[in-house]
Amino acid sequence: MSAKKIGTAIFNPFIYIAGWPALLIGLVTILVAGYLGSFSNTHFDGVLDTHSGASAPPWFFLSAGIIDWLCMGVLLFIIGKISSKTSFRSIDLFGTQAMARYPTLFIALATLPAGYLRFSHYLMQGAAGPVNVVDALIFGAAVLVILLCLGWMITLMYKGYSVSCNVKGGKAAGTFVGGIIMAEIISKVVLLALMSTLVNAPAQAASPSNEGTSSTEQIEASAVKAAEKTLNLIDGKQYAESWNESAGFFKKAVKKNQWVAAMQQSRKPLGQLISRELLSAKYMTQLPNAPAGEYVVIQFKTSFENKKDAIETFTPMCEQDGVWRMSGYFIK
Repeated sequence: MSAKKIGTAIFNPFIYIAGWPALLIGLVTILVAGYLGSFSNTHFDGVLDTHSGASAPPWFFLSAGIIDWLCMGVLLFIIGKISSKTSFRSIDLFGTQAMARYPTLFIALATLPAGYLRFSHYLMQGAAGPVNVVDALIFGAAVLVILLCLGWMITLMYKGYSVSCNVKGGKAAGTFVGGIIMAEIISKVVLLALMSTLVNAPAQAASPSNEGTSSTEQIEASAVKAAEKTLNLIDGKQYAESWNESAGFFKKAVKKNQWVAAMQQSRKPLGQLISRELLSAKYMTQLPNAPAGEYVVIQFKTSFENKKDAIETFTPMCEQDGVWRMSGYFIK
């Protein structure tokens, strides 16, 4: 096969395949990418957006890609009807737009390695502690793959629109850009509304009610007690034990030896604890690059032997057994 034909197959396969076959291939790929994304909490939360963040039920990951495809397909269908001088089949447009999303499969695969997840968590925690070079390289490679695949997907969307609607040149480019911007906005609004429903569910379960459920203040107080218990282990240089008491999400993202090394480098040189005063405790149900759930972001004003003015940020997470456990900790 010539280089030209290979390039066409990669960037404009719709010359060879469209309609129902393209739709079937596209939908299968969208669902597989969503399923794989659920393992690393990789969200396709917008026509052009990809983020690793909060966890959600599997159906949310599966539906996100479908929503993105429908938003793009419907808008381009309307724009095509207005701008095209010839008639076209709706199945060709929707089929090519579904198939145009197959680069998301490679994005989902790129975010699966544990090194990518660990480095994402490392960045979320304010880059505290030593850098794991291997994890950083894996993360960088994944980001590169994501960017290349997004560019590839945009090209496929444009080619699918141009071929299906028989719109070319400046008209094709201009109407496509307008369509993708509107589709991005609409898909983001729909998916954010859907995610907010999921995120608010645990908050509603824990909010005060006439039946006497725990108030936010009581929740925060419980989390502070749990934080102080784990901080006592860290103050006593029992770093491995503090890792043992951390949340499952934290253990998955940070290995025990990495945590011990980080504490020995960042915490041990500070010396003995002199005083620790609670500054704030804020109940939250969503944090960047963290599963949806119940968190309390706690800040302490702390004085150490070798650092008199420090701010400790400790974030416990309430797990399924109702116990608050460490999901993040760093010192400024």
